[in-house]
Amino acid sequence: MKFHKSFGETLIDIVVTLSGLVLILLAGYVRNSLLVSTMQALGTSLVAAGIITYLMRTLHAGDAARDDQITIASPDRRSLENEYRRRTYSAHKVDILSIALGSALEEMAEDRRDKMLRRTLSDGAQVRLIFLSPAAEYVRQRAAENGTSPVEFQETLKQSIVYCVSIFERLKRLFEADHARSFEREQVGSLEIRLTDLCPYFTIFRTDADIIWGVYTSTKKGYFLPAFHVSQRQTPLYDELMGHFNRLWDKSLDNKTNEANYLVRFDGSSPPLINEKLLTSILGRGWRDKLKIVS
Repeated sequence: MKFHKSFGETLIDIVVTLSGLVLILLAGYVRNSLLVSTMQALGTSLVAAGIITYLMRTLHAGDAARDDQITIASPDRRSLENEYRRRTYSAHKVDILSIALGSALEEMAEDRRDKMLRRTLSDGAQVRLIFLSPAAEYVRQRAAENGTSPVEFQETLKQSIVYCVSIFERLKRLFEADHARSFEREQVGSLEIRLTDLCPYFTIFRTDADIIWGVYTSTKKGYFLPAFHVSQRQTPLYDELMGHFNRLWDKSLDNKTNEANYLVRFDGSSPPLINEKLLTSILGRGWRDKLKIVS
Protein backbone atom coordinates (compact mmCIF):
# COMPACT_ATOMS: atom_id res chain seq x y z
CA MET A 1 0.00 0.00 0.00
CA LYS A 2 1.52 3.33 -1.04
CA PHE A 3 1.01 6.18 1.38
CA HIS A 4 3.37 8.73 -0.29
CA LYS A 5 4.02 10.33 3.11
CA SER A 6 7.23 12.00 4.17
CA PHE A 7 9.05 10.81 7.25
CA GLY A 8 8.47 14.20 8.91
CA GLU A 9 4.70 14.04 8.50
CA THR A 10 4.58 10.50 9.81
CA LEU A 11 6.73 11.46 12.80
CA ILE A 12 4.37 14.32 13.69
CA ASP A 13 1.38 11.97 13.59
CA ILE A 14 3.20 9.52 15.86
CA VAL A 15 4.21 12.23 18.34
CA VAL A 16 0.66 13.62 18.55
CA THR A 17 -0.83 10.15 19.06
CA LEU A 18 1.75 9.15 21.68
CA SER A 19 1.27 12.46 23.52
CA GLY A 20 -2.43 11.67 23.81
CA LEU A 21 -1.72 8.18 25.13
CA VAL A 22 0.72 9.59 27.70
CA LEU A 23 -1.88 12.07 28.95
CA ILE A 24 -4.47 9.29 29.31
CA LEU A 25 -1.99 7.14 31.25
CA LEU A 26 -0.92 10.03 33.51
CA ALA A 27 -4.56 10.77 34.33
CA GLY A 28 -4.63 7.48 36.21
CA TYR A 29 -2.20 8.94 38.76
CA VAL A 30 -4.10 12.18 39.35
CA ARG A 31 -6.58 12.48 42.22
CA ASN A 32 -8.39 15.65 41.17
CA SER A 33 -11.49 14.42 39.28
CA LEU A 34 -11.81 17.59 37.17
CA LEU A 35 -8.16 17.40 36.13
CA VAL A 36 -8.54 13.68 35.38
CA SER A 37 -11.51 14.33 33.07
CA THR A 38 -9.65 17.18 31.35
CA MET A 39 -6.52 15.09 30.81
CA GLN A 40 -8.54 12.12 29.51
CA ALA A 41 -10.56 14.29 27.14
CA LEU A 42 -7.45 16.06 25.82
CA GLY A 43 -5.58 12.76 25.53
CA THR A 44 -8.41 11.12 23.60
CA SER A 45 -8.61 14.13 21.28
CA LEU A 46 -4.87 13.99 20.56
CA VAL A 47 -5.00 10.26 19.84
CA ALA A 48 -7.95 10.78 17.48
CA ALA A 49 -6.28 13.80 15.84
CA GLY A 50 -3.07 11.89 15.20
CA ILE A 51 -4.90 8.94 13.66
CA ILE A 52 -7.32 11.04 11.59
CA THR A 53 -4.52 13.27 10.26
CA TYR A 54 -2.57 10.22 9.21
CA LEU A 55 -5.60 8.71 7.50
CA MET A 56 -6.63 11.91 5.72
CA ARG A 57 -3.15 12.33 4.28
CA THR A 58 -3.31 8.71 3.21
CA LEU A 59 -6.70 9.10 1.56
CA HIS A 60 -5.71 12.13 -0.49
CA ALA A 61 -2.21 11.10 -1.47
CA GLY A 62 -0.92 9.11 -4.42
CA ASP A 63 -2.66 7.18 -7.11
CA ALA A 64 -2.57 3.64 -5.70
CA ALA A 65 -4.91 1.08 -7.16
CA ARG A 66 -8.46 1.27 -5.87
CA ASP A 67 -8.34 -2.12 -4.17
CA ASP A 68 -5.27 -0.98 -2.25
CA GLN A 69 -6.75 2.22 -0.83
CA ILE A 70 -8.43 3.09 2.42
CA THR A 71 -11.69 4.71 1.35
CA ILE A 72 -14.23 6.88 3.10
CA ALA A 73 -17.42 4.84 3.43
CA SER A 74 -19.41 7.91 4.45
CA PRO A 75 -18.73 11.48 5.65
CA ASP A 76 -20.96 10.69 8.65
CA ARG A 77 -22.04 7.37 10.10
CA ARG A 78 -25.74 8.25 10.27
CA SER A 79 -26.12 7.63 6.54
CA LEU A 80 -24.85 4.04 6.75
CA GLU A 81 -27.87 2.39 8.39
CA ASN A 82 -29.01 0.66 5.19
CA GLU A 83 -25.45 -0.38 4.33
CA TYR A 84 -24.95 -1.83 7.81
CA ARG A 85 -28.21 -3.72 7.47
CA ARG A 86 -27.36 -5.10 4.04
CA ARG A 87 -23.96 -6.32 5.18
CA THR A 88 -25.27 -7.81 8.43
CA TYR A 89 -27.95 -9.89 6.76
CA SER A 90 -25.57 -11.35 4.17
CA ALA A 91 -22.43 -12.03 6.23
CA HIS A 92 -21.53 -15.20 8.12
CA LYS A 93 -19.20 -13.47 10.58
CA VAL A 94 -20.33 -10.22 12.20
CA ASP A 95 -18.31 -8.35 14.84
CA ILE A 96 -19.49 -4.96 16.08
CA LEU A 97 -17.83 -2.66 18.61
CA SER A 98 -19.51 0.61 19.54
CA ILE A 99 -20.10 2.82 22.56
CA ALA A 100 -23.85 2.15 22.85
CA LEU A 101 -24.85 -0.04 19.86
CA GLY A 102 -28.34 1.36 20.28
CA SER A 103 -29.60 1.17 16.69
CA ALA A 104 -28.31 -2.34 15.99
CA LEU A 105 -29.64 -3.75 19.28
CA GLU A 106 -33.00 -2.02 18.90
CA GLU A 107 -33.48 -3.49 15.43
CA MET A 108 -32.65 -7.02 16.62
CA ALA A 109 -34.90 -6.62 19.67
CA GLU A 110 -37.92 -5.34 17.74
CA ASP A 111 -37.63 -7.12 14.39
CA ARG A 112 -40.85 -9.12 14.13
CA ARG A 113 -39.28 -11.40 11.54
CA ASP A 114 -36.24 -12.03 13.76
CA LYS A 115 -34.14 -12.09 10.61
CA MET A 116 -30.71 -11.91 12.25
CA LEU A 117 -31.62 -14.34 15.03
CA ARG A 118 -32.99 -16.85 12.52
CA ARG A 119 -29.76 -16.58 10.53
CA THR A 120 -27.90 -17.43 13.74
CA LEU A 121 -30.07 -20.48 14.30
CA SER A 122 -30.24 -21.89 10.79
CA ASP A 123 -27.66 -20.20 8.55
CA GLY A 124 -24.49 -20.49 10.63
CA ALA A 125 -24.10 -16.76 11.31
CA GLN A 126 -21.52 -16.00 14.03
CA VAL A 127 -22.21 -12.72 15.79
CA ARG A 128 -20.17 -10.88 18.45
CA LEU A 129 -21.37 -7.54 19.82
CA ILE A 130 -19.64 -5.41 22.45
CA PHE A 131 -20.48 -2.01 23.91
CA LEU A 132 -19.63 0.22 26.87
CA SER A 133 -20.76 -0.77 30.36
CA PRO A 134 -22.86 1.87 32.19
CA ALA A 135 -20.57 1.25 35.18
CA ALA A 136 -17.35 2.07 33.30
CA GLU A 137 -15.24 5.02 34.47
CA TYR A 138 -15.08 6.23 30.87
CA VAL A 139 -18.82 7.01 30.97
CA ARG A 140 -18.24 10.32 32.74
CA GLN A 141 -15.69 11.46 30.18
CA ARG A 142 -17.79 10.42 27.19
CA ALA A 143 -20.87 12.11 28.65
CA ALA A 144 -18.93 15.39 28.89
CA GLU A 145 -17.72 14.98 25.31
CA ASN A 146 -21.30 14.36 24.14
CA GLY A 147 -22.58 17.39 26.04
CA THR A 148 -24.81 15.40 28.37
CA SER A 149 -24.81 14.36 32.02
CA PRO A 150 -23.28 11.08 33.19
CA VAL A 151 -26.67 9.94 34.49
CA GLU A 152 -28.37 10.61 31.17
CA PHE A 153 -25.61 8.83 29.29
CA GLN A 154 -25.82 5.86 31.65
CA GLU A 155 -29.54 5.63 30.90
CA THR A 156 -28.73 5.43 27.18
CA LEU A 157 -26.38 2.52 27.85
CA LYS A 158 -28.91 0.85 30.14
CA GLN A 159 -31.48 1.04 27.35
CA SER A 160 -29.06 -0.93 25.18
CA ILE A 161 -28.98 -3.55 27.93
CA VAL A 162 -32.79 -3.66 27.94
CA TYR A 163 -32.67 -4.40 24.22
CA CYS A 164 -30.26 -7.26 24.97
CA VAL A 165 -32.77 -8.79 27.37
CA SER A 166 -35.43 -8.68 24.65
CA ILE A 167 -32.98 -10.25 22.17
CA PHE A 168 -32.37 -13.07 24.65
CA GLU A 169 -36.08 -13.72 25.08
CA ARG A 170 -36.66 -13.81 21.31
CA LEU A 171 -33.67 -16.07 20.72
CA LYS A 172 -34.75 -18.40 23.52
CA ARG A 173 -38.22 -18.82 22.05
CA LEU A 174 -36.84 -19.44 18.55
CA PHE A 175 -34.32 -21.96 19.88
CA GLU A 176 -36.99 -23.89 21.80
CA ALA A 177 -39.28 -23.96 18.77
CA ASP A 178 -36.48 -25.14 16.47
CA HIS A 179 -35.23 -27.64 19.02
CA ALA A 180 -38.65 -29.24 19.08
CA ARG A 181 -38.34 -29.69 15.32
CA SER A 182 -34.87 -31.28 15.66
CA PHE A 183 -33.01 -28.69 13.61
CA GLU A 184 -29.64 -29.47 12.04
CA ARG A 185 -26.85 -28.64 14.50
CA GLU A 186 -24.20 -28.09 11.84
CA GLN A 187 -26.19 -25.13 10.49
CA VAL A 188 -26.39 -23.37 13.86
CA GLY A 189 -24.17 -20.33 14.44
CA SER A 190 -23.49 -18.35 17.61
CA LEU A 191 -24.32 -15.02 19.21
CA GLU A 192 -22.73 -13.28 22.17
CA ILE A 193 -23.12 -9.78 23.56
CA ARG A 194 -20.55 -8.41 25.99
CA LEU A 195 -19.81 -5.23 27.92
CA THR A 196 -16.46 -3.49 28.15
CA ASP A 197 -15.19 -1.16 30.86
CA LEU A 198 -12.50 0.23 28.55
CA CYS A 199 -12.56 3.19 26.17
CA PRO A 200 -13.41 1.76 22.70
CA TYR A 201 -11.47 4.48 20.79
CA PHE A 202 -13.00 3.14 17.55
CA THR A 203 -16.29 1.87 16.26
CA ILE A 204 -15.73 -1.35 14.32
CA PHE A 205 -18.29 -3.00 12.07
CA ARG A 206 -16.79 -6.17 10.62
CA THR A 207 -18.62 -8.40 8.18
CA ASP A 208 -16.54 -11.31 6.88
CA ALA A 209 -13.51 -9.81 5.08
CA ASP A 210 -14.52 -6.13 5.33
CA ILE A 211 -14.50 -3.55 8.11
CA ILE A 212 -16.28 -0.21 8.28
CA TRP A 213 -14.77 1.77 11.12
CA GLY A 214 -14.39 5.21 12.61
CA VAL A 215 -12.93 7.04 15.57
CA TYR A 216 -14.51 8.78 18.55
CA THR A 217 -13.49 12.37 19.28
CA SER A 218 -14.39 14.90 21.95
CA THR A 219 -15.89 17.31 19.41
CA LYS A 220 -18.87 15.38 18.04
CA LYS A 221 -21.09 12.41 18.71
CA GLY A 222 -19.91 9.30 16.90
CA TYR A 223 -22.64 9.15 14.28
CA PHE A 224 -21.67 12.63 13.01
CA LEU A 225 -18.10 11.49 12.27
CA PRO A 226 -16.71 9.88 9.09
CA ALA A 227 -16.56 6.13 8.56
CA PHE A 228 -13.75 4.40 6.68
CA HIS A 229 -13.67 1.13 4.79
CA VAL A 230 -10.84 -1.38 4.84
CA SER A 231 -10.75 -4.91 3.45
CA GLN A 232 -8.76 -7.96 4.47
CA ARG A 233 -6.53 -7.36 1.43
CA GLN A 234 -5.09 -4.42 3.38
CA THR A 235 -3.63 -6.82 5.91
CA PRO A 236 -1.78 -4.51 8.36
CA LEU A 237 -4.69 -2.17 9.07
CA TYR A 238 -7.36 -4.88 8.92
CA ASP A 239 -5.36 -7.04 11.32
CA GLU A 240 -4.77 -4.10 13.66
CA LEU A 241 -8.49 -3.32 13.86
CA MET A 242 -9.39 -6.96 14.41
CA GLY A 243 -6.66 -7.19 17.03
CA HIS A 244 -8.18 -4.18 18.80
CA PHE A 245 -11.63 -5.77 18.76
CA ASN A 246 -10.34 -9.12 20.00
CA ARG A 247 -8.30 -7.48 22.76
CA LEU A 248 -11.34 -5.64 24.10
CA TRP A 249 -13.40 -8.81 23.74
CA ASP A 250 -10.87 -10.82 25.72
CA LYS A 251 -10.47 -8.06 28.32
CA SER A 252 -14.22 -7.74 28.93
CA LEU A 253 -13.94 -9.41 32.33
CA ASP A 254 -15.54 -8.74 35.67
CA ASN A 255 -12.72 -7.48 37.89
CA LYS A 256 -14.06 -9.37 40.92
CA THR A 257 -14.91 -12.75 39.39
CA ASN A 258 -12.64 -12.69 36.33
CA GLU A 259 -15.60 -14.00 34.35
CA ALA A 260 -16.61 -12.65 30.96
CA ASN A 261 -18.93 -9.65 31.15
CA TYR A 262 -21.38 -11.29 28.78
CA LEU A 263 -25.01 -10.24 28.73
CA VAL A 264 -26.27 -12.84 26.27
CA ARG A 265 -24.47 -16.00 25.18
CA PHE A 266 -25.51 -18.63 22.65
CA ASP A 267 -22.93 -21.12 21.41
CA GLY A 268 -25.25 -23.19 19.23
CA SER A 269 -25.02 -26.34 21.33
CA SER A 270 -27.24 -25.39 24.26
CA PRO A 271 -30.05 -22.93 25.05
CA PRO A 272 -29.19 -19.21 25.16
CA LEU A 273 -27.89 -17.84 28.47
CA ILE A 274 -28.46 -14.48 30.09
CA ASN A 275 -26.19 -13.11 32.81
CA GLU A 276 -28.69 -12.37 35.58
CA LYS A 277 -25.97 -11.47 38.07
CA LEU A 278 -24.55 -8.82 35.78
CA LEU A 279 -28.02 -7.48 34.98
CA THR A 280 -28.82 -7.19 38.68
CA SER A 281 -25.59 -5.29 39.37
CA ILE A 282 -26.43 -2.75 36.64
CA LEU A 283 -30.23 -2.52 36.55
CA GLY A 284 -30.98 -3.36 40.19
CA ARG A 285 -32.69 -6.30 41.86
CA GLY A 286 -36.10 -5.56 40.37
CA TRP A 287 -34.98 -5.61 36.75
CA ARG A 288 -36.99 -8.72 35.89
CA ASP A 289 -40.25 -7.26 37.21
CA LYS A 290 -39.60 -3.87 35.61
CA LEU A 291 -39.03 -5.47 32.21
CA LYS A 292 -41.86 -7.98 32.69
CA ILE A 293 -39.54 -10.88 31.94
CA VAL A 294 -40.88 -14.33 32.67
CA SER A 295 -38.50 -17.08 33.84
